[in-house]
Amino acid sequence: MGGAAIRMHCPDHREWYERLKRDPKHDMDFVTYSKYRGSTKKLFTDLGYQPYISLMLTGSTGRFRQIFNDKDGNKAIDVFLDKLEMNHVIDFSTRLEAD
Repeated sequence: MGGAAIRMHCPDHREWYERLKRDPKHDMDFVTYSKYRGSTKKLFTDLGYQPYISLMLTGSTGRFRQIFNDKDGNKAIDVFLDKLEMNHVIDFSTRLEAD
């Protein structure tokens, strides 16, 4: 999802990736189902990432999002569970198997 998805799925429009100034080395976005919350946390902690816990993520928003950081604070991983809920809502609950 995010800038990396533009590079992978829209190779003819890579200029958009450059315009977003998103570096996949520092910021990656993923989507999965909430039923995999525990497995996702285990995967990223096994890879050396630490869960980021804040008041924002413990409320209703936290039900649909996990954030992990590397120990040096140079890389951030966002994992959206079932949906992306920010200024708008994108429901992924029935779309993750589609490319």
